[in-house]
Amino acid sequence: YVAQPALCRLGESVDHRVLVDVKGFEDLDDSLATNDDQPGLPAEVLRRSKKGQGTRRRAGYGQTSGRRWAPPASRQVVRFKVELRHYGVYRVIDVPGDGTLHDLHGAIQQAFGWDDDHLYAFFMDRKGWRSKDRYESPYSDRSPSASAAVIEELKLRTGKKIEYLFDFGDEWWHDVEVVGRFPRVAGVRYPRVVEAVGDPPPQYGDLAVE
Repeated sequence: YVAQPALCRLGESVDHRVLVDVKGFEDLDDSLATNDDQPGLPAEVLRRSKKGQGTRRRAGYGQTSGRRWAPPASRQVVRFKVELRHYGVYRVIDVPGDGTLHDLHGAIQQAFGWDDDHLYAFFMDRKGWRSKDRYESPYSDRSPSASAAVIEELKLRTGKKIEYLFDFGDEWWHDVEVVGRFPRVAGVRYPRVVEAVGDPPPQYGDLAVE
């Protein structure tokens, strides 16, 4: 099977803080300072900026040029096999270890052609609605959120199986298995589909379009 193109760029949901023209020091203090107009910038940068030493200006959110502050990228990708239950249709998807279950959800949506217009949940103990170990959509009123579940922090072993449910009404159940871990390849955009078998049914069946 031919590997599919990248589904999406990991990190689009990450709130990057940008620093521009920082001079006078090489190593930024890792501690974060609380500040009303620039929350989350390294404390040393805030101190130098307030004194007018070394920093010509502090960049706000959403700027794309200059120097970025962000946690280092994971060196591993986690490979998942996601199978649509009862249909024999599956996708194999690589997601960086520093991605979240919400990133995996987004990759599944694109890989299966779903519209991403309903709530979802991951059931880590495969007990469905009886589960006491689950992560739900950030738009759900229940917690914990899938957007806060970092994949490498979940310590999912190879062979681990979980359940993914999309659409609490129609209930599209998927069986998810951790296939393995692999080194991250430079220049490759993740998440990405590496294998695709079968065509999923239409999300809304044979509804007539008037």
